[in-house]
Amino acid sequence: MASDLTTEEKRICAAIGPELKARGLIFVGIDVIGGKLTEINVTSPTGIQEINRLSGTRIEADIWNAIEARLGLRSSIHHPSEKLAEFEPPPTAWKPSSMRATTG
Repeated sequence: MASDLTTEEKRICAAIGPELKARGLIFVGIDVIGGKLTEINVTSPTGIQEINRLSGTRIEADIWNAIEARLGLRSSIHHPSEKLAEFEPPPTAWKPSSMRATTG
């Protein structure tokens, strides 16, 4: 069952939010146990899974579109109900040749 944030959870978010934003972090997850912050997830926030499970939605595309909009990027993620055009990789796409190992 979905629930609202508690007063303590809101206080934690207000306390850490400005620092996370200052570090350029746009989408993070936090773990709060017993009213105490136990973890900040910056590489793999799994809250999307919980939101989808609890609300019966699929919000991945909405979240990534919002992140790209905030960064001023062209939206490359589409809602699952949209027909996708031909894939165009972003200009900063990873290229295997740039990841060659060096020895020495």
